[in-house]
Amino acid sequence: MGKNYLITSNLENKWVEKKRRVYLGDWTYDLAELNKKTNKLNKNYFDLENDNDVKYLKNLLNRLSSSLSAYFNRYHKVKFKKKFWKNLIWIWLDYYISSNYYKWKKIIRISNKNKFIYLNLDIKKNIYLYNVDTYEKLISESDLFNYLSIRKIIIYLRDRFIFKNYKHKNTYNDFSFFKRKYSIKSKIISLIGLLSFPITANNKIFISSGFSFKNLLKLNLGLGQFPTIFSTYFKKNYCFKITEKKIDRNQNFFKFHTKNSFEKFIESNILDEIPLNYLEKFFFNFEKIKKINLNPKVIISAGEHLHNDNFKLWLLYKKFFLKSKIIVIDHGGNHHLNTGQFDYDFKIGDQVIGWDKKYNKHKLPNPILYKNFLSRVKNETLIYVGSEISKFPYRVGPHEKGLSEIKSYKNLKILKKNLKKEIYKKLYYAPKEIKDDRLKSVLIRVVGKKKILKNGSFKHHLRKSKIVICDYPQTAFLESLISGPTFLLCDYKKFWKPRRHFLNIYKLLEKNNILFRDIDSLTNFINKNWNNIDEWWNKKNVKKTRDKFLDKFSINYLDNLLYSWKQFLLKYK
Repeated sequence: MGKNYLITSNLENKWVEKKRRVYLGDWTYDLAELNKKTNKLNKNYFDLENDNDVKYLKNLLNRLSSSLSAYFNRYHKVKFKKKFWKNLIWIWLDYYISSNYYKWKKIIRISNKNKFIYLNLDIKKNIYLYNVDTYEKLISESDLFNYLSIRKIIIYLRDRFIFKNYKHKNTYNDFSFFKRKYSIKSKIISLIGLLSFPITANNKIFISSGFSFKNLLKLNLGLGQFPTIFSTYFKKNYCFKITEKKIDRNQNFFKFHTKNSFEKFIESNILDEIPLNYLEKFFFNFEKIKKINLNPKVIISAGEHLHNDNFKLWLLYKKFFLKSKIIVIDHGGNHHLNTGQFDYDFKIGDQVIGWDKKYNKHKLPNPILYKNFLSRVKNETLIYVGSEISKFPYRVGPHEKGLSEIKSYKNLKILKKNLKKEIYKKLYYAPKEIKDDRLKSVLIRVVGKKKILKNGSFKHHLRKSKIVICDYPQTAFLESLISGPTFLLCDYKKFWKPRRHFLNIYKLLEKNNILFRDIDSLTNFINKNWNNIDEWWNKKNVKKTRDKFLDKFSINYLDNLLYSWKQFLLKYK
């Protein structure tokens, strides 16, 4: 029998018989293989991301962003501050380095013992992306884009593989999801923003989001201004360009001191990967954003600065050239180690206001969540909210990074088997946004299509729920905990590791049966307490524990939320 093939994406599966396949990661499995081998997969990512890896990637990110900042100044013939360029490219560079690092380590590990055949598909055109949003979309979801990304590593490590060339007529259909749809509601809001331009042009405070739409309106009116509608000025679009020839980007301008073979690989490829918005399209975009007739003293961002390049460029122009102040507020229930952006909020912001009380020196109330923000009215269903990951790993973080690591469909199997029948009838899965179709197919196979609710409908169904189970500790868990009986099902010593100052409250959650680390114990507890769940929920020690946990996220009453933020922002008027 001949040597086996290394399968790096779903593209190769159709040309290689199953018995000769060796899979690089669980992203390569089709549904049938995934169902067969989920419990037999080699350790996939978790052992590829330890504290030393995180420290190394952070160091590399700092060194590379400094070298690229000097490169951009030479390329564009300008003398912009290094911090301007570093803040502009930080998120893209983070994802670029991290996604390649995962793949590099897996390829090195799997090729150390065996020499595999690599199916080299005849794909010769060059793909250039315009922005970080497009890069994130492709590097997290696209088989073709990841095949090409992995191919670059394998070509660099060519001595470890036997190449078999294969003619493949590719039409780039893998990029067909690139049309972003805007709802009628969002179009109407953008139109209102356009019509209100004469009123909002002189607003001293620009608030991109961070509050509910209703509270955003109230807060702006309290500040004596009409809200500036973000989407009127800063729409996001997925854009890419396919060329026959490589774009010349003057390698001589790039100087970087490499320390190992991975860094040499990065050095040899990175200029071809830089989004067009940072090079060929930079000055076109820069002149365009300078013409936006908004002149705030303060810009507040709650996440838009991560993936919206147009907004980021405008924000950095205002910060570095016109001295506007940047305030970044948390955009989720983040309280974990290694969140994946390597302190980016603190780099781009003049102030960072966290939900976590420790990082909220002004003691401002949580801008999104408040006491009694939602009431459960019908008290009927058992809602399961599962961790959902992208198909391909591309960033450091506390979360699971592959279908072999997430527990939702495995937990649902156990709930289906061991919950009392009358309780299981009321069980539904509430997805946020399932990005990997294989996960949806597995969930349907486990619980049936009727038990999977629509994407993004969680908050609507939360009102009708009797109990909520969340298997990851972020915003959905906090929303549920505020509103009624909720369980956190999470092995926090492996995934979703909290910051140290949260460890004691996590132990209290576990002691009081709000947090469970295994599904069997939780199933038994629900079976036993279903009929008197409110009585348990309102016990003195349970109430005290959940109030203490919510207090760590600066959760207060709505009136205090609006008043405190108004007073804080008025000093900038």
